[in-house]
Amino acid sequence: MLPLTTDTYRATVGQRFAAIEHLLDQVGSSEEFAETVNNRARWFRVGVRLEGSRFVPVTSEHLHTEVVQPALVLLSDPRYATIDALYRKAFDRVLSGDPSGAITVATSSVEEMLRLLLPTMRGQTLGPLADKARADGLIAPAAEKLIKTLYDLRPDSDAHAGGTSDFDLGMLALHLAGGILLYLGQAGGTASAL
Repeated sequence: MLPLTTDTYRATVGQRFAAIEHLLDQVGSSEEFAETVNNRARWFRVGVRLEGSRFVPVTSEHLHTEVVQPALVLLSDPRYATIDALYRKAFDRVLSGDPSGAITVATSSVEEMLRLLLPTMRGQTLGPLADKARADGLIAPAAEKLIKTLYDLRPDSDAHAGGTSDFDLGMLALHLAGGILLYLGQAGGTASAL
């Protein structure tokens, strides 16, 4: 925790981000403001970026540009509102020091995308969803393996015992989920065009 000033309440970094996000929800955020914040974060090598009105952690500028930003753009489509909320919640979790919760929610975002693409599979978990998507020809065998790799992180999530406190593992789950969501968004677009 970082002190705000002497003799005041000590706020965690996550609480500070949440307060700024709440302010942005109330007054709005322009692209110019977000660009200014992000440029200063890059200048000072701070590992967060403002995307819309939410902060997301950045461990790799390349991964952020090539995976996270395109995933957030894809998920901004109203069809994906539930998935978008889950993916953004995963970032909230990791920023608040809860990487095991981030793994849970990142995995859930991919499950929801597959449930959207496979409506007959509502209520199924990630493993069976990946099997069905592969059996239906919606995804390639390699994509099925990647989805199951994300599923294999579930024992490190907060859904199982204490989960992990490994920030990097939480970020791996977020980046893996982002790449899978992009792939499924394209696969879903292809499937609906057939």
